Amino acid sequence: MSRRLMTASMACFALFATVSCSGPGSAGQPMGPARSLSGRAEAIRRSMHCASRSPTNDWHNQTAPAPGVRPDPVVAVICEYESGESQPGRGSLAGQVTIGGQAADGLLAVLDSAKPMQFQATSCGGDGPEHGHFEVILFGYRAGKGSSATLHQPYCNAQGNLVARGRSFWLPWNVLDALLYPATDLSGNRGPRAPYLTGMSLDAAAAAASRQGLALNLSGVITDPSAPFASVLYQAVPPGTRSRGSAQPSVRVIVAVRPAATCTMAKLGLTYRGNGASRGDDWGAIVISDAGQAPCRLPGSAQITGLDPAGHALTQTYTASITGITRFLNPTTAPLVLSPRLSSIPDGLAAPYGFPPSPAGLAGAITLRGHYGPPRSRSCWVIPAAWRVVIGGQSRTVRNADPAGPDPIVPSGAYVTCNGSFSAALTYYGLLTY
Repeated sequence: MSRRLMTASMACFALFATVSCSGPGSAGQPMGPARSLSGRAEAIRRSMHCASRSPTNDWHNQTAPAPGVRPDPVVAVICEYESGESQPGRGSLAGQVTIGGQAADGLLAVLDSAKPMQFQATSCGGDGPEHGHFEVILFGYRAGKGSSATLHQPYCNAQGNLVARGRSFWLPWNVLDALLYPATDLSGNRGPRAPYLTGMSLDAAAAAASRQGLALNLSGVITDPSAPFASVLYQAVPPGTRSRGSAQPSVRVIVAVRPAATCTMAKLGLTYRGNGASRGDDWGAIVISDAGQAPCRLPGSAQITGLDPAGHALTQTYTASITGITRFLNPTTAPLVLSPRLSSIPDGLAAPYGFPPSPAGLAGAITLRGHYGPPRSRSCWVIPAAWRVVIGGQSRTVRNADPAGPDPIVPSGAYVTCNGSFSAALTYYGLLTY
């Protein structure tokens, strides 16, 4: 049976997927509600042990096309370590999290999406990673030897952030941030407990999280043809674990996409949505929805120009790209594949400060960010009446207005620039950018 095929037998097995958390001094007893492992998986779990001290640093300048972690695990143990200033890169066991079945398989798929390193001459030299929190992930199988991978926040970009089979790889920083999200350090965790979301569609996961008083944050998108489209592969925090206590507690998810045909402009819906303003900075987005009957893929770049009421160019033309300033800042390694039959983004959905919640499916966005000057000064303001957006050589005009958006600078909710200047990027709408 291929990985994560949604057959009846696989659905039944998914019921035995487990999540349990334990501290470094415990005997592995659950700290909160957990699903039970099957008998065989439980026996495999008992043979897996987190070391009391983290392994010695082994960050060699070697890579490969892919991590190649052995597939089809039945259980995974996430060993969390904390290190102090006196021993950077080497720490003591802070706790461990056990996940099984579909959740373990999803975690492996996320790790195996890591890209090979392109080593560069830097001042890092042979220094080990300097960080306070890192993880060793152990995978157990029905037969044969287990496998493992190590995650850390590197001291500099030249080191990679994932090691598997003695080779270094890199994951997008927002994916890494979700994977390194502490699950066993419960200090300050007073928010609602996270429900089980693995395998759910993005829409169903958002509804399940909302019932528990949690917002759903899109933390990563990876290509995994064996998983249902836009389904949750991994969640942080794990099921049954309390979320961070904050004004709006949340759970982060990493979801799967698969290859798709190129989008055509005729089947795309484009809408401007304001994402808030603060201290002279403004955020907004041209949200791109797929109104067709099947997922479609956006090209790797798009062009955007601010227009005056007569349709003449008011700003220069900016190219919005899926790549970051450097490859290490790329928010995703997956192409921009959009969910089908997705209606326009409702008014007032976006959250302040440019970090909107993800919609019911995967939408694209040309994100806009810029400084419009001192909040009380309008001396340099240039406010386009509309935007001309070019995708795949085809253009569309989008009105620059969102009166229901958060913290509008002007009553129309339009995006405000200073002298027509702003930066633009092409990404998934709602994908975490911090």
